[in-house]
Parts: sequence; C-alpha cells; structure tokens
Amino acid sequence: MEWVMKTNEDLFPHLDFNTDKGWGYLPPTDEVLDVFRYVKSECNPERILEIGYYAGHSTSYLAEIMPGTDIISCCPNHPMYRDTVLRVERKYRYVKVIGVKSPEIFEYICDWTFDFAFVDGSHHKKPVMMDVALCLTMGVKWILFDNADQQEVQEGIAPYMHRLEQVKEWQYTGVNKGKTRVNSITLFRVKG
Repeated sequence: MEWVMKTNEDLFPHLDFNTDKGWGYLPPTDEVLDVFRYVKSECNPERILEIGYYAGHSTSYLAEIMPGTDIISCCPNHPMYRDTVLRVERKYRYVKVIGVKSPEIFEYICDWTFDFAFVDGSHHKKPVMMDVALCLTMGVKWILFDNADQQEVQEGIAPYMHRLEQVKEWQYTGVNKGKTRVNSITLFRVKG
C-alpha cells in the first residue's frame, strides 16, 4: 500500500477549486488557513458573521478550524450559491447561509450579536462602508477584511478608523482566471 500525502484541497472534497470561473475564492493554502487559526487562538469567536459566501470556501475553512462555532453567512442569491449551499450546510451543521446581499442580512439577524466578522463581499467603497456599519451595529469586536490592499476597500474602511485598530495583516497568493495575484487580508479590533 502506497502512502499518499493529503493536500489542503483534500480536506474539503465538497468544494469546487476550479479557478477559471466566477469571482474567485480564498485558496486552501497554509498561509490562508493560518489566518483562520490565528483568529481561533486570538479572537476565539463564538458567533461569526461572514459577508461574502460565494461558493463556500472561506465558510468551510472557518467551520473546519472552529468546529461548533455558529457561522451565519450571506451572499447574493446567485447560481454558485445555489449550487453549493446545501453541501456546505450538510457538512457543517452549525453553518447557515442566507442568499441575500449583506445589507439585507440585517433583517434575518437583527436580534443576534456577533463577536467576529469576516468581510469579503463587494470590494467597492460604499458597500464596504455598509458592511462595516452592519458589523458595528451587530456588536462585532473583531473584523477580518479580505482584499484590504485594494483602494476601494481601504476607502470603505477609512471613515470608521476612529473605531478600529489594525491588529495584523497577512499576504497570500491567489489565482483566478489564470491570473496570479498577491492579496492582503487584515484583522481589526473594534475599539471600546
């Protein structure tokens, strides 16, 4: 019998890792998974709000690294969401994905509080501003932003910098539609 080393992709057989279509996703590399391991050890969230489910990659990484942590995720009701949501929710019983854009998620979660949020929705200034406002309204203490190196994401965060303290930043390499790019993912703590 031959010994075969499992890759991080092997840990997530319910996910599609085709990078030739769609909006892209966080790759299951050690550098990305280490970000979520850091979140577990330093933030230790009990309930996570994820803005930007797309196809369930980051949702699955969070759920795998923080088993039993309640995760509520949202994204527009697009074909990739509809194709993947049942597989992800079956694999992780403590994950619920709602097919609505982030501002509309408030209607579903208005009576809850969250101690951590992962924001990887629209990367345009005004939607990012609305995502931050939603996180603050929901009592989030820690916010992790993907693509925090992009100018419009930075502009969307900027109006709230008096309420946020940057804690740590990581770089990771991602591939989407044949293009390789180094991205930034940044953790902020909410002040006070």
